[in-house]
Amino acid sequence: MRLKIQYIRLASLSLFWFVVGYQLSMAQSDPCNLTLTGKVMDQHNGEPLPFAVVISKDGKHRASTNLDGVYRMEGLCEGTCTFVCKHLGCTPVEKTVTLNTNSAVDFYMEHSIESLDTAEIIVKKRGEEETRTEESLQGQSLERLRGRSLGKSLEEIPGVSTLNTGATISKPVIQGLHSNRIQIRNNGLRQEDQQWGQEHAPNIDPWAMERLSVVKGASSVEYGAEAVAGVVIVEPEPLPTDSAWHGALHTVGYTNGWGGQLAGKLQKGSAKIDGFGWRVQGSLQKQGDNRAPDYILTNTGLYGGNVSTGIGLNRKKYGVEAYYSYVSQTTGILRSAHIGNLTDLENAIESDRPLVVRPFSYAINNPKQKVKHHLAKVEGYYRISNLGKLKLRYGYQFNRRKEFDIRRGDRDSIPALDIKLSTQTVDAILEHYTIRRFKGKIGVNTFYQKNLNVAGTGIRPLIPNYIRQSFGVFWIERYIKGKMELEAGIRYEHQRLEIAKFDQSKTLIQQTKNFDNVAGSLGWIQHMGEDGKNTLRINLGTAFRPPNVAELYSEGLHHGAAAIEIGDSTLNTEKTLKLVAGYTFNPKTWLNIQLEGHFSYFEDFIFLEPQDEAVLTIQGAFPLFLYKQTDALVYGGDLSALFDLGKGFFFQTKPSLLFNRDLDKKDFLPFFPANRWGNNLGYQRDSLGAFKNVYFLIRTSAVTQQRFAPKEGDFTSPPDGYFLTGIELDGELPLGKDNTLTLGLSVDNLFNVRYRDYLDRLRYFADETGTNVWLRVGLKF
Repeated sequence: MRLKIQYIRLASLSLFWFVVGYQLSMAQSDPCNLTLTGKVMDQHNGEPLPFAVVISKDGKHRASTNLDGVYRMEGLCEGTCTFVCKHLGCTPVEKTVTLNTNSAVDFYMEHSIESLDTAEIIVKKRGEEETRTEESLQGQSLERLRGRSLGKSLEEIPGVSTLNTGATISKPVIQGLHSNRIQIRNNGLRQEDQQWGQEHAPNIDPWAMERLSVVKGASSVEYGAEAVAGVVIVEPEPLPTDSAWHGALHTVGYTNGWGGQLAGKLQKGSAKIDGFGWRVQGSLQKQGDNRAPDYILTNTGLYGGNVSTGIGLNRKKYGVEAYYSYVSQTTGILRSAHIGNLTDLENAIESDRPLVVRPFSYAINNPKQKVKHHLAKVEGYYRISNLGKLKLRYGYQFNRRKEFDIRRGDRDSIPALDIKLSTQTVDAILEHYTIRRFKGKIGVNTFYQKNLNVAGTGIRPLIPNYIRQSFGVFWIERYIKGKMELEAGIRYEHQRLEIAKFDQSKTLIQQTKNFDNVAGSLGWIQHMGEDGKNTLRINLGTAFRPPNVAELYSEGLHHGAAAIEIGDSTLNTEKTLKLVAGYTFNPKTWLNIQLEGHFSYFEDFIFLEPQDEAVLTIQGAFPLFLYKQTDALVYGGDLSALFDLGKGFFFQTKPSLLFNRDLDKKDFLPFFPANRWGNNLGYQRDSLGAFKNVYFLIRTSAVTQQRFAPKEGDFTSPPDGYFLTGIELDGELPLGKDNTLTLGLSVDNLFNVRYRDYLDRLRYFADETGTNVWLRVGLKF
């Protein structure tokens, strides 16, 4: 019996080793038992992407990623195989792999867009979305706006309008607020170019922009002071990493001002250095006097040139980039806005036609502005294992602004205002990876700025010499669970302002002001429906804004605005409590609706109040404005409804309502945009004959008279409402495999309507521009 058991054990053991040996021999001879593993991650922050799918090109093998972004694909054969990785909202990525053993391949995904008309829906993975409303322009939507200024481009976004100074100067207005209440982030840096002036347009080359984003809502926690209304984010195209040459040439011409623009770009990666890339970009612009429907707007031409370059090394673990840009522009100021005496000023305001109208010219005479702006940046990142991504950024900006007035004799060539502004910033931000459903970042921001009035103008400076310094630290955390996201953040910031000026008796005055502020925010996102496309967002935030040097110490003629402005050195920090709630939903497959409401309470709101008097100086007669402070309410709502009508046709409607209230005077506040309603009827086709991405649009814009303006104090009542019509036609013509010719035609103010806009500081003297026909031609290669 014992012997039998031993035989059974021996037979079993032999069978076991036979099976093992057979399997090993089969493994060595079977070429189709290889395994491919790897991770799918976000290209920008390295975060894992769950629910991505990796598929072999022949369709025989597929695998999905788990919550950590890891996939595993088994049963693969030896040889060369191409794999495609797909993820919701991302551009598919292909990789070709030669398999002769078990291998590992990682995929890095870039988020893409779904576009219909000018509405861009940025598809982001959970944990990246703003609890505040964020809307962007990029791709075809931005391409159709080539040649237009930053402010004019942003008008495509609901709730955003422009503050104009004549026909050539514009800056964005978000839900009624502008200038120092909006922070502009240009390539990661806060733009610093004397933005306190209402007629100081951002010195940014629009041709360098590849994506424009607007974050609405109090954003002081992350971005600091001056982000009361929101943030405008200007981003260039990521540097190339492939070794092929890429570039573009664009030309734009337009009839109002008979002007044109020429822009070019050249970029390349490296075949030898992984992740290395560079770019050079430049543009030129020139135009003559603009034209209103009935007359020439004398001395409203402009010319300028811009250049930028970038170089960088971007890899999975680390990266570093350097960037430099130079913007130069000379802009004419409407000649009839500078008046010699009080009687002529009264006549100019009451007249339907400017007092100075001359034949069309490209000459730019006084009054005018000359601005040069340099921006340089060096930044890098490093991914720390099991912790997160550390970003470091240093920025330097130098701005030289000269404003020329009409002066007698040989003093005409001497600027009446000549100021140099230098700014240095250092930012350090750590974005930690998800830890038990929490994802967040902590950051430190430092800021040093020096303003110097150049001697020799012969006129007391409008603003004093000053040094401004700030230090801020913030912490933002987000909790993500299923379709719900919660966010909380806090920021502390200290600002110090030192000024030096001479009073009218030539006595030196030096003052120092310190401001300490804390801001906080709470946000909630709830995705609803089976696909999570319906989204509710609520954000409640506090914000702060210390008074800027112009609001505190302005004293004299602001030439570009053609006004006398007087500051108040006793102004307090402006504080804000803002609530923004938005809902995006698709009740039908052919309908997308975005609804947003906002409510802001301001303590010590700072504003420029027009006085019902004018001031006569040796430079002429000008309206008088005083900086004041009050408690205020600003509230309203924006709606965007996009209807897919079928067969390529669509309709979009975008009404915006805005209200304000001066709580101290129980009246309204000056210089808030009137209510407006935009409508677009369009047609688009992916292809039409030889053309691709064909697009046609009829747009209308109805703006009401501003009925929520102060009853007294202004020099004239708000202008009547107006209704404008425009058209657009765009398309692309492929030229070979990698070259594309882009063509565009558009018409603004199609019916040459005569109107004046309440937000234009030069509305006292002239109408807005008439019909303007644009022609755009571009070549991408």
